[in-house]
Amino acid sequence: MIRARWPKVVRRTGDASNWPPLTIESKFVEDASVSLEISFGGAFWEKLEKFLREKMGFLTDGEKAEAIALLLEYGAPVESTAKELTMAEKFAVGASHSSLKFKMFECFQENKAIAVGLAVNLAHNKSLKKQLAKWRGAGTVPHNEWDAWDDTKVSEYLNRYLFVK
Repeated sequence: MIRARWPKVVRRTGDASNWPPLTIESKFVEDASVSLEISFGGAFWEKLEKFLREKMGFLTDGEKAEAIALLLEYGAPVESTAKELTMAEKFAVGASHSSLKFKMFECFQENKAIAVGLAVNLAHNKSLKKQLAKWRGAGTVPHNEWDAWDDTKVSEYLNRYLFVK
């Protein structure tokens, strides 16, 4: 199987009236892969842009080049394969989305509770570690990544999960 890579897909500028729709600028064959640098004539590029805009919406130049490379590699279906969902299918899709949203909300609430308790528990944990180091020596105190956390890190988590001003 030959794999194609498209490192450079560009639109030719200038008078495109006599240019072919597609020009292979350079090619490189290595083992089972082929790398091509191609350019498009202006009229053909505009057709591709229109097709992509209809199918995917507005894209940046980099996204257009990537989408065109995918089109070249895999092609586009002649007819739309999307089918209209029945009412039962719409409810099934909506139910799965709502359960996912509820799970996401539960995770968010759990993270919020952790962030609220973080400031209190982190300070308490640091004081307990100081007492342990005082009684048994600094070598007996285990070190964790949150030992280096300061008020800035705690504030970052609070701002992420609490919506207060």
